[in-house]
Amino acid sequence: DPTNPTLLGTCDTPGRTHGVKVAGDHAFVADEGAGLQIIDISDPTNPTILGTCDTPNSAFDVTVSGDYAFVADTYSGLQVIDISDPTNPTVLGACDTPGIAYGVTVSGDYALIADSTSGLHVIDVSDPVNPTILYSRDTPGEAYRVRVSGEFAFVADAASGLQVIEIAKPTPPSLMGTYDTPSAATGVTVAGDHAFVADGGTGFQVIDISDPANPSLLISYNMPGSSILDLAVEGDYLFAFDGVTGLLILDISDPANPMLLGNYPDIFVRGIAVAGDHAFVTGRFSGLHVVDISDLTNPTALGVLATAGRPEGVVTAGDYAYVAVWDFGLQVIDISDPANPVSLGICDTHAAYDVAIAGDYAYVADDYAGLRVIDISDPTNPTLASTYNTPDQAYGVTVSGDYAFVTDNESGLHVIDISDPTIPTLLGSYDTPGAAFDVTVAGDYAFVADYNSGLQVIRVFQREFLLDGNIGRSLPVDESNESILSARLTTAQTDSIAWELSAEGGASWQAIAPDGNWNRMIVPGADLMWRSTHTWTTTGVNPAVSNLILEWLYEFAPITSI
Repeated sequence: DPTNPTLLGTCDTPGRTHGVKVAGDHAFVADEGAGLQIIDISDPTNPTILGTCDTPNSAFDVTVSGDYAFVADTYSGLQVIDISDPTNPTVLGACDTPGIAYGVTVSGDYALIADSTSGLHVIDVSDPVNPTILYSRDTPGEAYRVRVSGEFAFVADAASGLQVIEIAKPTPPSLMGTYDTPSAATGVTVAGDHAFVADGGTGFQVIDISDPANPSLLISYNMPGSSILDLAVEGDYLFAFDGVTGLLILDISDPANPMLLGNYPDIFVRGIAVAGDHAFVTGRFSGLHVVDISDLTNPTALGVLATAGRPEGVVTAGDYAYVAVWDFGLQVIDISDPANPVSLGICDTHAAYDVAIAGDYAYVADDYAGLRVIDISDPTNPTLASTYNTPDQAYGVTVSGDYAFVTDNESGLHVIDISDPTIPTLLGSYDTPGAAFDVTVAGDYAFVADYNSGLQVIRVFQREFLLDGNIGRSLPVDESNESILSARLTTAQTDSIAWELSAEGGASWQAIAPDGNWNRMIVPGADLMWRSTHTWTTTGVNPAVSNLILEWLYEFAPITSI
């Protein structure tokens, strides 16, 4: 009865509570003095604390996704806590932010932190053990809370009010850069500023991608007689799938000097997923292997399950492994007891090569059948939810936010909107020069292993900062490598539009009058942009521009205005 709210029960926590999230029969409370408190609310009249996990600093906000709680922990940034056992929550990973983390929310594989002194931080939590900041946007005030709706983050920014930040705006896929590897590129993964490319008989190539337009070789790693088919990175370790000698484990804490730690021999590896001290490895002719990697120098067998057919890609989520079985489809396996994996259910498809998981759906690259979307909400009965048929053979798939990225052999990369998983919709494609085998997404770019054409770097997102609804801005308008020293702007407009230029692609803005006079750039650069602020002088009358001319020089021009 909304007219007569009544208190049912209370549960006192050790310190001061700031944030709360409810999921099922549990309430998750951010307690400033005692970290995360998990409270059983199955009997609302008698809520009781089930488990607690003290965080390094002061817990201010919490949200929950799957088996994980994400806590904004003031001076200790983001804390990722495993809540699969509510009676014993444990910290899995952490990512410090520059200031004071007060607010947190999660969208897909991303946690967004409102950091009072440094704004919004978007953190990749696809690997909960190793969350990493993808990008940051400072806000004018103090960021205290953040929520996500669609492609926008809404930040409560204290005295500066509401800030709207566009966090994932897809852009038509366009080539940024390439690096042609010596042999046949069949797998790719990214860690920080480096792409690791599986390149067959030449081992794997470590490529510097700090400048996505100009990827360059850092080192080539090869073992005589090996043939690297695919690879995965977890923290400071790389797991390489060698078609000759099995699974190789390398320390890549120094990417320029990979060090071999150990190997798991006598298996034709096709896929791997790492969760804690266990690696889940698909052997092309032997099924799913569970490998104890607590000692990386001596990986040992724990258990094996013969899959329904030839296994290819594998991912894990919580207590389940999802295996792309080439001649059957998607197989769901219970791995809650790693030494005794148990098959739960199969969804028959055409010819599954790769799989990615997001929420209650698995996304399967299914050869000539394209992308298959499978409902996995009931692990014992995975069912086909929808399909999107790509032009050729779908070999690889990854998911970022509301988008699936599919590599399709002879037709390249396809970006598919999966905001409604039951109606996947093509947003755009880029036909790569070779045969597109594998893809991973990091930041604004997709990295494609393109067989004989090596690594292809493709822009797939354009993230922009919208302080409010009255700012317009351009994309970079000059793509040369020369430094722009002077610029001028000429417009036909109403008087209520102010202009700024940046020669650094959106940094170091300076005001400019649109009067056709030359202005020296205070901070020269090679990526010229403009932005305009529009102010109503008459209510309901929008300021207008009917003509805009922007000119620039790679030398100093005579200065007639500042």
